[in-house]
Amino acid sequence: MTIRRMMQFSVIASVSLFTVLAASAAFSQQGTAEAISGTCFAGEFERGDSKIRNMMVRLDPSDSDSPYLMTLSLSYWDVPNERFGTLASCSDGEEVHCSIECDGGNAFLTLVDGGGLNFRSARLRLEDNELIDSALANVFDADGGELRGEFRLAPVEDEACIAEPEVIFAELEIGDMLPRVTALEASLNRLGLFLAYPDPVFDEKTRAAVIAFQTQYGFAPTGVVDQATDRALNTIVRSTIGGC
Repeated sequence: MTIRRMMQFSVIASVSLFTVLAASAAFSQQGTAEAISGTCFAGEFERGDSKIRNMMVRLDPSDSDSPYLMTLSLSYWDVPNERFGTLASCSDGEEVHCSIECDGGNAFLTLVDGGGLNFRSARLRLEDNELIDSALANVFDADGGELRGEFRLAPVEDEACIAEPEVIFAELEIGDMLPRVTALEASLNRLGLFLAYPDPVFDEKTRAAVIAFQTQYGFAPTGVVDQATDRALNTIVRSTIGGC
C-alpha cells in the first residue's frame, strides 16, 4: 500500500470512528423517558408465579406540570372479565420516577439490555377498573388495590396498549339487567323475533323471543342464552347485514 493510500485509509477510518462515537454519545445522552416515550411495553406472567396475568405500560408526553404521563393497564389471574389501571405523573431522566398524588404510590422505569423495560412498583394505587361486558359483574367485583413488585416488560406493537383479561362467557336468563341484554334484544329485533324497544331487562318478552329463536334454529327451547345460542345468534345476525 502506498503512503498516499495509507493516509486516505487513515482519514476514512478516523471519520468512521468519530461517527460511531458521536452516535453512541448521542444515544447515551437520551434519557429513558425520551427513549421509551410512545412505545407500548407488555408482559405476560404464569399463574402461580404472579397474581398478575398480563400488564401493559406506556409513557407519553404530558401537558401538565410533569413532563410525562404513564398509563398502566393490567389484569389478574382468577379475576375474569375485568381489567385495572391507573395514570401517574412521571419525571425525565435515566430512571423515570412516576407517582400519584395524595400518597398514591410510586413506580420506577429503567431500560434494560435488549430494549426491554424494568417496571418496579412501590404501592402504586390502581384507581380505575373496567368491567368487560358480562353477567359476572356482581360475582367478580374485585378491587385492584395497590400494585407492588418488579416486572420485566418488552416492547410490543399495540396502539391501544390495554391489557386483556381472561374472558368467561356468562349465560343470560330471565331477571338479568345488563347492557348485554339490550344487545341481545336488538339482535332478536333484527330477526323479527322481539317486537319491542330494546332495554337492559331480560323479562318474559325477552325469554319468549329467545325460545322462538332456539326453536326456529334447532336448539333446545330453554329461554336461556347459552354460548351455543349466543354464537348462532351473532352469526345469523351478521349474515343479515348488508346485501342489495
